[in-house]
Amino acid sequence: MNFTPSHIEILLHYHTSPGPHPRAHAPAVIKHTDDLLRLRLICRHAEQVTRQYGGKWMTTSRGTAFVRAICGTPLPVQAWMLPSQEAKQL
Repeated sequence: MNFTPSHIEILLHYHTSPGPHPRAHAPAVIKHTDDLLRLRLICRHAEQVTRQYGGKWMTTSRGTAFVRAICGTPLPVQAWMLPSQEAKQL
């Protein structure tokens, strides 16, 4: 699956806040939340019994590992090379 910035933003929201996402009822947020649930990256808090997408969510251990991987990704660096070398690296 390809993750969009929206998927990552929703995942980070639920990693840091159990409250509802600010745009929880927007169609794209509903779809991306469903994607994260299906992939077992987020789940409901055990004690929560509220309406769909309005309740408390949290990252699963898998989701937490993914957040750590995202946060641990180093920034890209620039590399200078001659055009003949660039073609070899592709």
